[in-house]
Amino acid sequence: MSLSSPTRERSETTDLIVEISLQPCHAFRPDDVIIFSDILTPLPDFGVPFDIEEVKGPVIQSPIRTQEDLKRLHPIDLEKLRFVGDSLEILRREVGEHAAVLGFVVVKSAGPKAHILNLGHGVLVGTPEEAVAHFFETARSLDYQTLFPNHVAA
Repeated sequence: MSLSSPTRERSETTDLIVEISLQPCHAFRPDDVIIFSDILTPLPDFGVPFDIEEVKGPVIQSPIRTQEDLKRLHPIDLEKLRFVGDSLEILRREVGEHAAVLGFVVVKSAGPKAHILNLGHGVLVGTPEEAVAHFFETARSLDYQTLFPNHVAA
């Protein structure tokens, strides 16, 4: 693996995802292989752009803070995240029956409500409690069928 590859490229490029995911498998022969990914991977396709800064880590360019911010989100085009499914398929073939393949970036079945609430886990230290409470209150009050009319709950 090339450590010179930017973090987003490593978690959004099928060949790199597979290579990085298989490294522990080749070295230790565990019972499972976990797909290399990032919980933030689907966010840009959802309408939440972010960068990963070398020292700071993930920086969400337009944090979700108000109901208006939530209304700007849009359903994910799953085709843009095809690299996740492709990576899982390749990993399954590579490890055969020797290990389970685990993936923690669940896009289709989590739905928009789960991803919106996952954004709340990125609350910075020092954020006032009332701001965090307001975020969750706003998220809970939304009519998700109106915001995401084409989403079918799994």
